[in-house]
Amino acid sequence: IQMGMVPGHGELDIQINHYKIFARLYPAKAVGGDLYLFFKLPDGRLFIAVGDVSDKGIPAALFMSRMVSLTNLLVPKMASLTSLVSELNDVLAEENDANMFITFFCAIVDPEQANLHYVCAGHNPPVIVGDSVVNILEFEAGLPLGIMPGFGYEQFTRSFSKHEKLVIYSDGITEALDENEQDYTEQRLLDLLSNFEGSASAEEIGQSIFENVQN
Repeated sequence: IQMGMVPGHGELDIQINHYKIFARLYPAKAVGGDLYLFFKLPDGRLFIAVGDVSDKGIPAALFMSRMVSLTNLLVPKMASLTSLVSELNDVLAEENDANMFITFFCAIVDPEQANLHYVCAGHNPPVIVGDSVVNILEFEAGLPLGIMPGFGYEQFTRSFSKHEKLVIYSDGITEALDENEQDYTEQRLLDLLSNFEGSASAEEIGQSIFENVQN
């Protein structure tokens, strides 16, 4: 049921216009709190998002399902990314007796203007992969969603060429533990991504990340 809430049932690999989208969702337990979403907007732009609930197990899965439902409802009528994230935050903060929250990164890819517009609510900073070059997206992250109603979020914009890849992940990657209880770490992820050329596909990069984490 939970996998049915995200595109591709947790395994997404599709082509939308000039863009390839690859996503995988593997819960740490039978169910979890991570999510990813995407929408093709009426004007041809693409909305993409990744989120990570603060807990694991059934409570996180329930909070995640609420988040997915709200996002599906609000994205088609959003005025801007900032208004969308602010409204999500306000609704999730209501009657949040369990004090749960969700980190969230969402973006709109504008193929006509070659721009990437994005808002971050406490989530891990995504990475732009070019020709053997990786750049962490720079921004001042806002609070995770569900903590403080009325919090204002800021939108950022950067150019986004067709040769670049946007890698969005949760701390399920960077905080994955090996047999010695050592984190995978953000630096190891960056080292892996720096090996890819601009011609590498989204699938090649995504599969390599999962294989490297598992090894």
